[in-house]
Amino acid sequence: MNMARLNDAAWINDGDELENLLYKIKKARNNAMHESLEITKSEFEEKTKELREDLIATLTKAKERFGKSDTELKKEIDNIEVVMNRITGEPLDLDDFLREYHSELQEHIISRVADQLKKHSTYGKHVNPLSFLTTNKVQLPINKIYTKIKVMQGRLEGKEKIVDHLDLIKLVQGQSTKPQVLVV
Repeated sequence: MNMARLNDAAWINDGDELENLLYKIKKARNNAMHESLEITKSEFEEKTKELREDLIATLTKAKERFGKSDTELKKEIDNIEVVMNRITGEPLDLDDFLREYHSELQEHIISRVADQLKKHSTYGKHVNPLSFLTTNKVQLPINKIYTKIKVMQGRLEGKEKIVDHLDLIKLVQGQSTKPQVLVV
């Protein structure tokens, strides 16, 4: 048998034996799943560094014990590096997430709101400007009133753009440090 029995002390005694390394990884997994989810960035970096080291040490011990090749070991270590780098590169909190994906979110919000405006504007294609004065049902098509609207997008870059009346959704910065959505 290549592994110690389950009741063997090799599993829980500190050291660099394969069994103990596997136990440490299992313990780290249990702690991550069942303990508090709040963690600082430096604590997260330290724990992922320890986990990376334990995973690589475990693979190295397994290679020796089970007679695997250096090529197989390198392939598995490379897989761990890819996954660990992806995990450590992900944003941890909302502020990190917003910094990371600001432009994608901005484009998505503008696109979704514009789609909603187009969908809902089909119900209001006419304006009755004199309804309070007359009983006539004067209906002006909106696109006859607002056909070409010039709006500026960005931080006063001077780039004017013709926008269809159904596309009046733009992200504006104004004096605020936080973006605001302007729907007209």
